[in-house]
Parts: sequence; C-alpha cells; structure tokens
Amino acid sequence: MEHSQSTAGFLGVYDFETITVSTSAIGFTSAKIEGNQPDDEGKCRAVLITCEDETVRYRFDSAPTASVGHELAAQQSLVLANYQQIKDIKFIRKGSSDGKLQVSFQR
Repeated sequence: MEHSQSTAGFLGVYDFETITVSTSAIGFTSAKIEGNQPDDEGKCRAVLITCEDETVRYRFDSAPTASVGHELAAQQSLVLANYQQIKDIKFIRKGSSDGKLQVSFQR
C-alpha cells in the first residue's frame, strides 16, 4: 500500500495536537480551529491527520460508530481543506484498542 502525505503548499502550520480515539466520538479541539470572532480571521483552512497505530472510523454528518463510517487505517493520512468538514468531523475507534491521531492545523 502506498503511503503519502501532502499539505497545501500555500498554507502554514500554526498548531498541532495528538488525539486519542476511544469508544466515544471525538473531534478536534475547538480553540485550535476557530478564528478570531466575529470575522473568523485566522480560522483553520486545512488539517493533515495521520493515524498512528489503530484503525479509526470518521464521519462528517453525525457521530461514527465502530461499524459505520469511513475507515482511516494505521499509517494512513487524510488532508481536509474545508473549514466546515474540519469543524464537523468526528472519530471513533474501530476495534478493541484506542487509536492515536497526529493532527497539524494550517492557515
């Protein structure tokens, strides 16, 4: 399987977090993606997500379950370049072990 990572070249990384994905759906830390209210200047424009060790599932429209949602397998990466998707995405572990995501925030 090919593994690749890319970031939007015109954006800069301004923050980072590690997320432990367990049995409750979780998204990104709100303060890391929100801009300066009220004009949203500086809000997150893209994220690079790398799944480190265990497969997780994700959805944008509602909370995923261990059996429903897109899969992000260990050592795979996902790039989102849409603020609404970044704000809405939720993750949950697929199997019996917690997963770990490494996330770089860009604007």
